[in-house]
Amino acid sequence: MSYGSLRANAALGGVLTVQGNLIVNNNSSIRELNITIEGTSTIDATLHFELSTTGTKVFKGLVTINGVWSNDISDDIEFQGGLTNNGTFTSGTGTNSFTTNSQNISGTNPVTFNGLLIIDPGTGHTVTLQQAITASNALTISSGTLASEYQITGNAANVFSMAANTTLSLGSTTNGTDIKFPTAFTKAHILLASGSVVIYQNNASQTVSDVPTYANLTIATGGTKTLLGNTTVNGNLAIQGSSTLYTNIFTIIGNATGQMSMASGTTLQLGNTTIATTVPFPTNFTSGNISLSSNSTIIYQAKKDQTISEIPTYQNLILATSGNKVTFGHSILTETLP
Repeated sequence: MSYGSLRANAALGGVLTVQGNLIVNNNSSIRELNITIEGTSTIDATLHFELSTTGTKVFKGLVTINGVWSNDISDDIEFQGGLTNNGTFTSGTGTNSFTTNSQNISGTNPVTFNGLLIIDPGTGHTVTLQQAITASNALTISSGTLASEYQITGNAANVFSMAANTTLSLGSTTNGTDIKFPTAFTKAHILLASGSVVIYQNNASQTVSDVPTYANLTIATGGTKTLLGNTTVNGNLAIQGSSTLYTNIFTIIGNATGQMSMASGTTLQLGNTTIATTVPFPTNFTSGNISLSSNSTIIYQAKKDQTISEIPTYQNLILATSGNKVTFGHSILTETLP
């Protein structure tokens, strides 16, 4: 279906459902209308949303913008099949939500959302960023997973939030771009609910933000993940794949009820070999809640005296660099001490 202008009174029940695909190949507008597009939408010219925000706008299939998407009136838009921006996307200040299904945000051009951005694909579903986005307003993950293979740029004035049992994965398991935690959001404006998980999963070096207080933090895939500051984890800390977690000069602040685990082949490096700052084993985790798999390695390597924690049962323990490495309790080692 191709069209120029559609207008109806949504308050009086004006409804349009397109059972097939929508193609906009002439400058067109949607006005005061409840509209649902069941198929794909291809915008090859200019599509305006105008006159009134009355009515719902639901796009169930993939929306591909090769021309101009101009939400002049700041309508709320619901995407259920993804968004590909190869042209110009102007969101307005209405809410853009990605719901119901797994889908991608992609295209040759980045996307800026000036209103509230909601990621809500449902449990077991993922919204994958295959292009960079800017969230100029609030960003919330309400359900499912937001897989950020490209960078999210936030803002200092609004909130980034994750609901319980949601996931934010940062980076690609197949390439080495350092995808960072969403930038610009301040600590006071980051709300990560209990049960939410942040995964750093670049298959290469990656930096771990100290700005949020994590509910659960996972270090995955491979490469070295480096702390940017003292990092608080209120739930579980997991080091997986073949990853190395490098604390640099910073401390991991854990908790007494969360689990700390290291998979076989992973490494935890405590301290910087060139800086005289002591770094302890992650604090507050209890012995019964620490699981260090066979062939995991912990290295105390600060260029200063360092205390070897007696709380974990070590698999491989390495004492490196200068300074005295001392223990004030009974440390258990099950494999090797070079």
